[in-house]
Amino acid sequence: MESIIAKRIKKAFLTEFPSESLRQLAIDLNKDGISKESILKEFYEFDAFLIEERRDSEVDILEDVIEMMAGYYVGRNLDLK
Repeated sequence: MESIIAKRIKKAFLTEFPSESLRQLAIDLNKDGISKESILKEFYEFDAFLIEERRDSEVDILEDVIEMMAGYYVGRNLDLK
């Protein structure tokens, strides 16, 4: 069964700027009370799915956003709680 967050990640990839949509999704989820750790867990699980499907360009986009959440993307890091 696909999680609600996974469905929202899929939807973000359908937008014109998926990186910005995914970044905003992480911010919105955090504002809704979902912890940084829970958001990262969902994003990592979706990343594993993309890797398995060999969707390399989407993997790159998602991993950039994961790095923003983890604090490794200087200048674009997200301050999630």
